[in-house]
Amino acid sequence: MAAKKEKVVTEPLAVLGNYQMSVAHPNASGEAELHQTKNDIFYVISGGCTLVTGGTIPKARSTQPHEMRGAAVSGGQKHKLGTGDLLTIPAGVPHQMLLDAGTEITYAVVKVNAK
Repeated sequence: MAAKKEKVVTEPLAVLGNYQMSVAHPNASGEAELHQTKNDIFYVISGGCTLVTGGTIPKARSTQPHEMRGAAVSGGQKHKLGTGDLLTIPAGVPHQMLLDAGTEITYAVVKVNAK
């Protein structure tokens, strides 16, 4: 992936049937997200982060149909992720990746239609 100044560099890999695949490399913490109709499957290629799941997204806003974002997850559980970790986040579950200063993460994500 080419180095860019964006907060997250994403490289789409494929859209096949009911799923899409990409690789992402954020250089800072991301916004809280909630996908109403898509499950996320993450595989950490390198680096690590803290993933917050569950809870709510106060003052969430719609960014596109069935997609919500906000500043942070409130009341969620924190999980440490590192190289080789594989996890799924079901549709409807708020989540947010938090990166400590000076840390990096590169991960593959498969988004699968839930409905």
